[in-house]
Amino acid sequence: MKTRSTTTLLSRTHRLGATLSAGLLAALTLGCETATVNGRVVEGRISTAVAAGPEDERLNEPGIEGAEVRMLTERGSQLASATTDASGEFRMSYPLAQTDRVLIVARKDGYLECRARLFAPRTPDAPLLVLLEPLGSSDADD
Repeated sequence: MKTRSTTTLLSRTHRLGATLSAGLLAALTLGCETATVNGRVVEGRISTAVAAGPEDERLNEPGIEGAEVRMLTERGSQLASATTDASGEFRMSYPLAQTDRVLIVARKDGYLECRARLFAPRTPDAPLLVLLEPLGSSDADD
């Protein structure tokens, strides 16, 4: 036999559960907006990464195939990663709400590693240009 207090308690528990479920759903979907960044890895005089305009001539240079590109938070948590295709191009998506500044790390055997801090690219019309310096090609060798 249910008493009035038991019914009230069950009703409150049900409402609390529904409220918690709605809050959890809102929290999960709020942080789900993503941005997609397109980029290209090419040979350069230094290893770095920049947000390039579509008119940047370096985007037309031969790309480096098989380079690993990672996007990390400033604390080192990975947001996204990609491997370049035969033309040196890559594409990766990352959660927008995670950070404003990111660390781009790019690696390829035979090149100096790129570690560049920059503001997270927000639009696909500003491609990420990653430059990798070949090993043994520093200005000190000239």
